[in-house]
Amino acid sequence: MKTTALKAENRTDKNTRAARRHRGQGRVPAVLYGGYLADGKANHDVAHLTVSKEELALLLKKHALLIDLQIGAKKEVAIMKEVQRDVMGEFVMHVDFERVDLTKPLHVDVEVVYKGVPKGLAQGGHLRIEAYKLAIEALFTDVPDNIVVNVDPIELDGVLRLKDIQLPKGVKALADPESALCSVRAAIEEKLPEPGAADAGPQEPEVIGLQSKEVEGEGEEGAEGGAKPAAGAAKPAKEGKEKK
Repeated sequence: MKTTALKAENRTDKNTRAARRHRGQGRVPAVLYGGYLADGKANHDVAHLTVSKEELALLLKKHALLIDLQIGAKKEVAIMKEVQRDVMGEFVMHVDFERVDLTKPLHVDVEVVYKGVPKGLAQGGHLRIEAYKLAIEALFTDVPDNIVVNVDPIELDGVLRLKDIQLPKGVKALADPESALCSVRAAIEEKLPEPGAADAGPQEPEVIGLQSKEVEGEGEEGAEGGAKPAAGAAKPAKEGKEKK
């Protein structure tokens, strides 16, 4: 993988007001951290920088992974670890760079490029992309610019998984081998409304449970004192007094 040059300048002011001033001058605040020293120990030095807004935009557009940061006469190979944008996602507010040790494997996300025409398209399907980037581990010299995936053999309802593709030499995928990269699915048909269905007025909701409540009420009355006589029915004659 090739590195892309990016000029950076040191900054000593680290407050919010200074960061706002740098942005107004067409510069983006940034930090550089990580990496290892010559003796193999972790490098805890953090460099506070600014980079050109226009040059950074070009790198982001090219999806550049490895950056050759030129800080005065010093050069540092780094990757863009994090890019912070405004709430609308339009402007870059801050960038985090991480130093790269060329003797140790890198963990980077590489773009996945799909080429070809799946067989399933002729069977009424359409290509569905599941992954646009792939997390990999590789040495600096083995990191590819992208991963090319051939989709020609995929038939209708077929799924191409990570385990089904061959990665470049020296490249190890960090994702689950069973994870799907792409698939070919049948197009979803929209069900048209039946003729006259749109003209029909709204149906009145069915009253559920009204009759059952009445029946339950009658049952309770009968259990306590017999069935309630119907309206207009003759009352039973009173029994005579008991003879002493």
